[in-house]
Amino acid sequence: MLDYGLSLLWLVVLVIAIIFEVRTSDVVSVWFMPAASVALLLSFFKGETPLAAFGLQVAAFVVVAIVSFLIFKISFNKKVKKNKKGKTNLTALIGERCLVTEEISNIHVKGTVNLKGVVWSARSTDDNDVIEEGTVVVVDRIDGVKLVCSRER
Repeated sequence: MLDYGLSLLWLVVLVIAIIFEVRTSDVVSVWFMPAASVALLLSFFKGETPLAAFGLQVAAFVVVAIVSFLIFKISFNKKVKKNKKGKTNLTALIGERCLVTEEISNIHVKGTVNLKGVVWSARSTDDNDVIEEGTVVVVDRIDGVKLVCSRER
């Protein structure tokens, strides 16, 4: 009866891990699935005593969970490092060329640019530089929702 109970225990752990992973969409329990599967398989083999069999299953669960976690972490880190080379979101705009559609003047707190069909509020990198409409500028940084630009060199 205890062996059946242990099999049921590991089956419940496996199902809970699967449900949790599917419901959260965060990769937080994926390594428990192979660990619970291995422990479930081991629960079908009888040990010298039920306690020894359970100890072996728990040890296998812990080892497989740790190994699964490390494998996932290593492969995830490799993918993250590849993505760090590329620009994402707003940082992709830095260095882009755009056209001044309204004179940029930090003193008068005005100015807009058109970047890839989107009109942005803009300021000059140099507070004393007034950049005329029709000038091509380069995005140096982003300050809130404003592009901070300088004349194209």
